[in-house]
Formats: sequence, C-alpha cells, structure tokens
Amino acid sequence: MGSATQALFTAPEPADRGPRIRSGLWGLALALIVTFAWRLAILDRTEWAIESDEATIGLMAKHIARGESLPVWYYGQHYMGSLEAFTAAPFVALFGSEPAALKLSILPWVLLWIVSAWALARRVFGPSAAGFTALYLALPPLVLSIWSLKLRGGYVSMLGLGHLILLIAHRMGNPDPVPEAGGIQPSASALEPSVRRRAFLLGFASGVGIWLNLLVLPFLFAAAIYLLTRRKLWTSWTQLRAATLGGVLGTAPFWIDNLLSGGATFSQLLSSGEFDRWANLKRTLSVHFPVLLGAQPPWFDESSTRAWLGPIVWIFALALTFALIRWRSSLWRAATFSKLPTSGIELYLLTALGYLGCAVGTDFGGEPGPRYAVVLTVMIAPIFGAAIGTLWDTGSRQKFNRRWLAAGICLGLMGMNAAALLQSDQRKLVAPLHFVAADTIPPLHWDETHAFLEEHNVRGLAADLWVGMQIAFETDERVTPAPSRYAPHFERYATARPRAWLVRPQGGDAEWVLDRVRNLSECGVKSLERECDGYLVSLLLDEGLPSEHWRARSSNGEPAEIVFDRDPRSAWKTVEGEPPGQSITIDMRRPELVQSIGCIFGVEKRPGALRVELSADHLNWETAVEAAAKEVRWQASFPAQRARYIRLTQSTRTGRSWALAEVFLFGPDDAETEPRPESPPATDESQGTASQAQSDAPEPAADPLDPAQED
Repeated sequence: MGSATQALFTAPEPADRGPRIRSGLWGLALALIVTFAWRLAILDRTEWAIESDEATIGLMAKHIARGESLPVWYYGQHYMGSLEAFTAAPFVALFGSEPAALKLSILPWVLLWIVSAWALARRVFGPSAAGFTALYLALPPLVLSIWSLKLRGGYVSMLGLGHLILLIAHRMGNPDPVPEAGGIQPSASALEPSVRRRAFLLGFASGVGIWLNLLVLPFLFAAAIYLLTRRKLWTSWTQLRAATLGGVLGTAPFWIDNLLSGGATFSQLLSSGEFDRWANLKRTLSVHFPVLLGAQPPWFDESSTRAWLGPIVWIFALALTFALIRWRSSLWRAATFSKLPTSGIELYLLTALGYLGCAVGTDFGGEPGPRYAVVLTVMIAPIFGAAIGTLWDTGSRQKFNRRWLAAGICLGLMGMNAAALLQSDQRKLVAPLHFVAADTIPPLHWDETHAFLEEHNVRGLAADLWVGMQIAFETDERVTPAPSRYAPHFERYATARPRAWLVRPQGGDAEWVLDRVRNLSECGVKSLERECDGYLVSLLLDEGLPSEHWRARSSNGEPAEIVFDRDPRSAWKTVEGEPPGQSITIDMRRPELVQSIGCIFGVEKRPGALRVELSADHLNWETAVEAAAKEVRWQASFPAQRARYIRLTQSTRTGRSWALAEVFLFGPDDAETEPRPESPPATDESQGTASQAQSDAPEPAADPLDPAQED
C-alpha cells in the first residue's frame, strides 16, 4: 500500500486536540452562516408561505399563548406531541398570526440539529469531518431543505433530539479524559455527579423524543446497543436510575394522556391496516434513499430524476466503503464487546439499521413520500463528511493537494442541492406531498380568497382537506374551518353565519364535490359563486331554517347528522343493493313551518325517488311530497305545514347505493319566524317552551331519535 493510500486508511492520531478543536469551531461557524443564509433564501423564494399542517401548529401555538388550550398532541390525533407548538407560542404571541412567526420558530430546532450533528461527528471522526458534515446539512438535499423549514409533525425537532441522544450516549460510552488537578486524578466518586447528569439527560431527551415523534426510536435503539457494547449505564444502578427518572419525566405527557384516554395512542397506532414488509423495504431503498441523496425530487415525478443519480449513488457507496474500512477496528471492537474504546461510528450505522427495521416492521416504510426516511440522513451526512474530512486532513502532505479535491467535492454536493431547489416550482416547495401527487397544488397565498371572505364577512368555511386550517390561522380564527382538527371548531362552525364552501377546480375529489357546490339555487339555496386563487368559492346567502341544533337518525345506523353539517364532502351513504325503505329522520327540536326541501346527492348516487313525510309528534306522519330524484341537486315544494320531524325515504329500487350530502329545509318567504333560542329547548314537560305551547301535538313520551329507542 502506497504512502498516500495508507494515509487515507490509517486512523488519525489522538494527539494535540486543541488546534483541531479550534479549527472545528471555524467549520461550525461557517456551517451556521450557510445554514441560516440558505434557509432565508428559501423563505424568500417561497415568499414565507406556509401550508395547512403548519397552520395547525400555528393555531395550537396561538391557543397556548392565549391560555385557551394546552394540547398534548397535534390536534386531531393522539400521537406526535405538541412540543413544537409550545416553542412557537412566544413567536406567535410576539408577531401574531403571521406565517413568518412559524418559520422563525423552527430555526432554534435547526440550530440544535446542526450543532448536535457537528458535535457528534467531531467526537467520532474529528473536527474536519465534523465541519464538512455540518456544511452538508447546512445546504442539504431538497427534501431536507424543505422539511427543515416545516413546523409540522416534529421532524426537524426529532432530528435535533435524535442527534442529541446519540451525542450524550457517545459521551457516556467514550468519556473525555479528565485532566489531572495538581497531579491528582479525580476519583470515580468525584466524577459520579456529572455521570448521573448525563444519564438523566439521556433519559429525559429520550422521553421527550418518544412523546414528540416515535421516529426517535431508531436513535434510542442505536444509543442502547452502543451503551450495551460499551458496558455503560447497564452496569451502574445509579446511572440506570437517573436515566429512568429522566425518561419518566420526559414521557410524562404521553403517559398521563393515555391513562386519561384509555390508551388512545396505542389504539391509533395499532389500528393501521396490513402492509407488505418487503415492499416497504424496497420502497425505502429504491425510492426514498435516492431522494435523501438529492438524486431525485421528493415528489412523485419520475421525469424529474436528476442527471446525477448514478454518480451521487456511486460517490456515497465509495464514501461508505471507505468509512467501513478506515474505522474497521472500531466496528470490530463494538461487535465483540471489547473494553477498548471505539470511535462511535457504530452509532450512525445502528440508527440506520434501526430505521430500516421500523420501515419493514411498521407502516413507516409504506409512506410514498420520504418524510419518515429523513432519519437515514443521520448516516448519510457524516459518511460524506468523514470521507471529505479525511481528504482535507491528509491533503497538504501530498504532492497533489487533496484539499482542493475535498473542497471541490463539498462544493459540488452543495451546488447540486442548491440547483435542485432553484429548478423546482416554488409552490411544490410549500405544498404537502399529497397535493403534489394529486396535481392539485394550492397557491402560495390566498389573497383573493381572503379578500372575498372579508368583503362578505364570512364566518365559516368548509374547505378542501385542511386548507381551512390555514385560512383560520391567517385570519386569527375570524373564519372557522370545517373539517377541523380542533374540537371547538365544530361547534363554532355550526353557528357561524354566513358560511362558504371552497373547492379545488380539478384533481383529487373535485370531480364529485364540484357538482355538489355549483348551481345551489337548484336545491333552493341562494348562493354567490366566485373563483378565487384558482378555487371555486360558493357563499351560502340563505341556508333556510337554522340547523345547528338538529338531530338525525338513519335506518341503517350510519351517522346521519352529517346531512346537515354544511360540508359538501361528507355524506350519509347506503349499501349497494339495499331495498327501498332506506330513510333518514331529522328532528328540528321544535316545530317549524316548512314549505320546501332541498337535497344534494352524490354524483351517480341518487335514490331514484324520494318520499318526504312530516310529523309534529313522531307518531302521526303525513306525506308532503314524493318525486323522482334525477339530478345531484333536488328540490321539492309542498303546502306549508308546521312540523318538528322530517323523514326522507327511498321509495324506489335503484340497484345501487346512494348518498345524501346535505338537506336544506325552507319555510314560506313571508312566514313570521319566532325567536330561536341559542341552545336546544328542554323537552321536560314541566319546563315547557314557547314552541311547545303553540304546537297542538303532545311531546312524545320518549326521545324517538335516541339510539336506545326503535323507530
């Protein structure tokens, strides 16, 4: 082996750490400058725009800052802890409901990620490798550039905590030599407090990570195996107790909420469907891994595969081979549980193996997008950094100065990553991947929509997927969204007036939703249609009789109250081939004068003919109208009649299932309406109501729409 090659594959000498550490700090400083400059450039390119899931974190932060809520989890689910929302709360309190507040609040997590990754690489490979590792993460592949600026789901915060866990584990497994004081080496008992503190911090960071995002498990797997091979923690009851205490405190929100909710987190995690384990592994290695290397974009467009796919894969393969050979003695010591110290390279490899195990054994690998696979960057970045750093360290000793080659490789990787982002549609850099996959990319900003909603003083918005959450955040919840991840929004939306529907023009569910929201006059609803930001907005000017206190029951037991939730995407559905007689009964909670009914059915899912019956007491029914339902929007009029109950029944066989999305009831235009209570009237005869006094029909002895009662 020649001297040049031997220099590359010989482990570095540990002497003279001072100048090496100082040079490493210069590398970190440069990396931090690039980190913030690059991310500010991305924010400028995307005009500081956010997406709907980020807006959900923003709403959580706003509620925390105002003392309205202290959520444990991401709204609408019992996993992914709310830590990012708590860190964003001061920024939202200071800057208000502005996208910039959310983007700025992610930067501390980015700082933790870069610094901890640098510190770990410095301990494992040396200061030069650490500097190049931090530079690679400062201007990373496209998927990391995007996700390091998304405050949603605990991804960049998970990477920060994960690297911190590995760093603490490394310090416990391979502690720094303690300098002698006055020629006396400190005793083990004198060092015990610092050792306990590290064990406690390891447990606490691990516990917080479990609450925040279960993708931290590969990091915990690596740290546990590493400490086991180093014979640390497990051989000291003091350290084990400290780590356990830290873990209990870190996971406290997780366990308290699950005790109160009956194990809701475990129920949600165990409810995932079946998946193909080997298909997950294949997808991780053949789809996600090239994306993480920067050779493919993170969305589902095969035509966008980068020209450098082959070269970058080969470069990484060479760098990985180099690292395995150069640090082979450390890997052997770890594998044989040797008492001799190791570099710690096994931490990176074990984390990657841990994630591959998660991808095969859980549904993490079934995600089409690469967001879960970002855990693998814990290995990719330092492997590149170690190879480039070794070239840099040995370069000046050769006739050909390898430092030029090291700098060229580093700049080439960073330039490749920058070019990938600059060539991308700026909207794709912001939109959730499922929007990109469905080719329904929303606009960066909703300026026209905001102007329309403000002009007409709209208070409720049923929007596409979770777009309404973004508009709710940006309007400081002046507009209440539906559907929503935040429980109080359901009640607020029910009473919000006026309300509007926002639907995408094409792609996704647009084919069947658009037909439900257009030409609402055909079902008796007065509306105003407008195209805003490329979406269709239908403002409901007159919804008929107020429905916020109605109740309903269906003949097949399926939830029926969605037929008046004023969200065109939800619908009550029958099963294909069901016979005539399928019905829904609506209780308006008080007698009302009813003269017409309007319905919105599913596209190609209509009942054939519908019979409408009215009743004042749920005992005596009178048919108001029976007519064919040939279109998605259907309206029928009849002589005005005072009733409390309305029953809609399929009166002909269609041979197919049918769906009922919305029901509107209307009284005479010139009818005198009675004051409506803000809450449902009491049904106790001893209390009575004004409407009961005016009704000739007695109240039923039992609630006819109670599930315990039979129709």
